[in-house]
Amino acid sequence: MNILSVRRGGSRAGSAKLLCVTAAALVLLSACGAEAIYIPEAAVTPVAEEQTAAPETKAVMASFSVQTTEEPPEEVTVSEAVREPVTVTFSGKDPGELIRDTRKRDACGGYEYEYPISSGNITVLGANLVYVGESFGFDCVYTTVSPEQMLEWSVDSGCGSITPEGVFTALDVGVCYVTAYCPADGISSSMKVHCIRPGDVIGFIPMVNNIPIANKTYPLPEDYEPGLQSVAEEALDRLKAAAKADGILLEPVSLFRSFERQKEVYDSWFVQYGREETDNISARPGHSEHQLGLAADINSLQYEFADTKEGIWLREHCHEYGFILRYPSFEAKEYTGYNFEPWHIRYIGEELAPRVTETGKTLEELLGIDSRYR
Repeated sequence: MNILSVRRGGSRAGSAKLLCVTAAALVLLSACGAEAIYIPEAAVTPVAEEQTAAPETKAVMASFSVQTTEEPPEEVTVSEAVREPVTVTFSGKDPGELIRDTRKRDACGGYEYEYPISSGNITVLGANLVYVGESFGFDCVYTTVSPEQMLEWSVDSGCGSITPEGVFTALDVGVCYVTAYCPADGISSSMKVHCIRPGDVIGFIPMVNNIPIANKTYPLPEDYEPGLQSVAEEALDRLKAAAKADGILLEPVSLFRSFERQKEVYDSWFVQYGREETDNISARPGHSEHQLGLAADINSLQYEFADTKEGIWLREHCHEYGFILRYPSFEAKEYTGYNFEPWHIRYIGEELAPRVTETGKTLEELLGIDSRYR
């Protein structure tokens, strides 16, 4: 499957941009190809930022085989097979201990990532959070179903509805399962979807196409505290070592931040600049990528960092270690919701990051999502 193509089960509302995984490992696309699930995952210097050193750790993820015992509710009638514990098997490398370690670290934060459950080599792609009154176009990727075969979409609850093309609309607050069923092969995949209203307290990690997301649209639980995740720690350690070998010194000045710590950072900016400008340079508490445990600010929080030898090296090489420049330009603010941050990197995996970087686009563009406070 070409990394810039995907078998679509339905068209995404608006301009569709998908993030998923190839058989070799993770890849991102404007219309992506995928055969696996992703596991993890200012104008002036913010005086409230902490200075932190990056701890030593290890590794990155890839395509894998994973067993799940979670079942969708009995109301899902599209496929009886979906109700049973299943094994979802994808081609590629098996990260073994890394997967278990990543899940253990995430469990320490009190939450687990919500992945689709499947009865074959088919995976639903979409968002597990949709605001009431809004729509999101769901898609599927699979290894065994031919592009000509049609999918049947269904939703098991009155809190949402879905069109034959896979466009889901949240009608009321609640939780439901969106299911894609391929009658030709008798295989299906279901995704848990939370329908919420702005300001609702959530008890799950927002995911879009199986990637954990935190931005102005997608908030995190207040008590989610996974710390800096091990995959990001190890990758950051290797990035620093490679830079040092090239005569470049890179050190993180901010890593994981809790909800409370982010509130302190945001409030310090608010006192100086007010709401509108602060929202351009700092995330409100619960909306920061740092709380995901997958982000780092490097060396300096000044725009001039972009033109230093350290900033240039980071920009040119961070993708080799699984990171992307998350807020890559002032022009990208239209999509990310934040000003240019040449110091801020986000871990998404060594297979995925180069492909994201190659597109020159943001995660929001490629996933077909926005970043704006409701």
